Amino acid sequence: MRRFTSKKNFSIVPILTIILFLNCMGDNSIQAKAFSDAFHSDKLVLFIINIDSLMCFPCLNPFLDFYKLLPSPFRENRLWGVVVYENSKQEDEKMHHIKVVKKRLRGFQQANSIESPIVLDAFHSFKEFSGSGTTLLVFDQRKKEIRKYVFPLNKKQIEEILNSLLDYEKREK
Repeated sequence: MRRFTSKKNFSIVPILTIILFLNCMGDNSIQAKAFSDAFHSDKLVLFIINIDSLMCFPCLNPFLDFYKLLPSPFRENRLWGVVVYENSKQEDEKMHHIKVVKKRLRGFQQANSIESPIVLDAFHSFKEFSGSGTTLLVFDQRKKEIRKYVFPLNKKQIEEILNSLLDYEKREK
């Protein structure tokens, strides 16, 4: 787990907001509004998946198991996904490749009952995060920190994340 707590590193949060907002605008402005509402809350969970991992069931099982453990409000309002993919090198194949990526993503969401919004990393801004596998970022506005986790998570990491989110749930009620 890595913590990003300095003011210099925490400035990435507004950049991520803008990137996700721009990525969402083309597909669905309702999703952009949902992201905006979620981002102003105390916590936001962002997962980053490489498109190639969508066909690797042993790679995704730890993520899917963790997803099912998350409290319902986080899955509905405060959990977002970003899918990283490589563009085709040839211009005439790029649009076709993006259609294939979107279709694979829809199939993944339907097959696994993923209701959280997932957007494509159209600007390839999150490629760095997905290099070591599926990554989870937990933004904690109250503590002014971002925590990064790489799947598969160990028990201690799962407990830490869930306790942090459940702490938020208790305060919100």
